[in-house]
Amino acid sequence: MERTHQESKEEELIETNSSTTAATSTENNYDKDEYYKSKGLSAYDDLEKKFQEFQNAFRRMNEAFGQKLLEQFGIANPDIKYTHEPQVITAKDAAKHMIGKKNILILTGAGLSAASGIPTFRGDNGFWTRTYGDETDPQVILTQRFFTQNPELNWQWHYDFIELEDRCKPNKGHHAILKFQEYCHLQNDIESFLVTQNIDNYHPQLIQQSKILMKNQEEKKQGESNYAFTPFVYEIHGNVKYMHCFNDEEDCGQQFYKAPTLDQVKDKTNHVPKCSSCGKNMKPHCMFFDESYSETYYRSESVHKFMEEKMDCLIVVGTALATGLAKRIVNKALGKIECPVIEINLETSIDRGYNLQILEKSEIALDQLFNEYYRLRSPKVDILQSGQVKSQARASSVVNQSKNPIQKQIIVQNNTKQMTQAKQTNLKQASTSTGKAVQQKPAVSKAVTSSNKQKIIPKR
Repeated sequence: MERTHQESKEEELIETNSSTTAATSTENNYDKDEYYKSKGLSAYDDLEKKFQEFQNAFRRMNEAFGQKLLEQFGIANPDIKYTHEPQVITAKDAAKHMIGKKNILILTGAGLSAASGIPTFRGDNGFWTRTYGDETDPQVILTQRFFTQNPELNWQWHYDFIELEDRCKPNKGHHAILKFQEYCHLQNDIESFLVTQNIDNYHPQLIQQSKILMKNQEEKKQGESNYAFTPFVYEIHGNVKYMHCFNDEEDCGQQFYKAPTLDQVKDKTNHVPKCSSCGKNMKPHCMFFDESYSETYYRSESVHKFMEEKMDCLIVVGTALATGLAKRIVNKALGKIECPVIEINLETSIDRGYNLQILEKSEIALDQLFNEYYRLRSPKVDILQSGQVKSQARASSVVNQSKNPIQKQIIVQNNTKQMTQAKQTNLKQASTSTGKAVQQKPAVSKAVTSSNKQKIIPKR
């Protein structure tokens, strides 16, 4: 069949377009290959890079959207730009993130006591490096199995630690935390919750000496020597100063006693204390590596309850987070919205989330952090009357001269109480004066009425 002239033209046009398209496609592929080659990338690398850029942009968009929502409902602080990535920050700047938080959990580790002279367990010169008998591995020595077979060597480790703890004393970091606890105790809108992995007894020792925290007899009773739990601190790994019967199936296994020092043990050849009830070996009140957390010995359920239901700010001090419950506390905080995790460590142990890293010694950083927090929260006391200006100025002078934030708080509260009483007295006096005026008013009205009656001329 003979083709028409029009059909021939159309076929030529199609062939030309096909050739052009193929040439263009080849040219484009060549250009892309040259582009990737010039950038030192493969096509896969370029795609991966673009996907990463998309993920970052999408994350920033979600963060901005979430921030706007929180600000809209009055939850977020508009002065602070929240991030889901860790950032190195100063202690003073970190204090801003504590403002508005109501339930602050403090988690301390061995790094806090390093300034006291107690070596960290896992450092080069740490307590883990000592040898007991033929055994050098502390994760073997400090186990229930080893304790059952070699109670003397296990107790020797604890005697050495008790001796070391007695030679040292709490440092500025411990005292800074105590002052913060006392400060929170005097407030109506803040609760502090101290959790420690340390077994050195330094937190309980300071708390039991605090006149502010130990203010009633019931709490003082809990701090006596035969009771292992001191209020206002949760020792999730125990306390080397106490012991209990190893027979945890009997009631005697839940009774705590003061642990002796080696000098107090009469029989040096057999220095393992015995239970007075059942005669079995006493166990140091310290958590072994093959032991589980429990409320009975380590108050783990109380810690879980606070971190689940209340915690809205976490301060982590001097810990490598190598133990289970400490990790769970941090992970729980990182999973909460608007819960800052302020980490004070020479080397950070947290690499994600709303983590504010203060890379400073704890005895320095804690003072800076809490002092800035006190300054940001310092109450402003109004002057009620001009006659009280001088007394208020004197009170302010006393407050400013006091370096202790707890003393400042007590002074301010006393001044506020005095001025409140003065205000109530003034209001009472004003009310009394007003009452007298009201009582006199009817008499005046009556007199006026009587006078008016006298002026009225009776009708005839």
